[in-house]
Amino acid sequence: MDRAPNLNDLTEMEIIQRYRFDMNGILYLEQLIGNGITPKVNRNNALRARQKILITLRSHKITRALVERSIGQLKKRFGVLHGEINLEPHKVCKVIVACCVLHNICKERAIPINGDDDSDDEDDNADDQLAQGVRQPPNVAGNRFRDHVAATYFRP
Repeated sequence: MDRAPNLNDLTEMEIIQRYRFDMNGILYLEQLIGNGITPKVNRNNALRARQKILITLRSHKITRALVERSIGQLKKRFGVLHGEINLEPHKVCKVIVACCVLHNICKERAIPINGDDDSDDEDDNADDQLAQGVRQPPNVAGNRFRDHVAATYFRP
């Protein structure tokens, strides 16, 4: 049983869409690294070099799409990531880590990304409650967690 589709059954466009390389590119990769990934022992279930290359290319394409979507979510939530960050490189790393940590906290607490909700309604409710004299209790656990994140990831 063949684990990868026969490339001869696919059109050139289908090959490019599936693997991000055309047939010549896949053949070149097979020629370039095929000997290094071919099993030394001939077994019935061993994957051939081309099969390994196709599986890797397909996995790479899926992973790349996931990474691009994740970066898009971060950029949508944090405007600082839209352009150049004019800081020293080690501080830029801290800013990016901070954005990732805060993004994960927002996901855990189901806080929508800017533009995905009607936040004006929530602000109106808060204003109405304040006008009626209703005070919201301080979020002690949230403040403690914020302080923990700040101390853990952003020590001077």
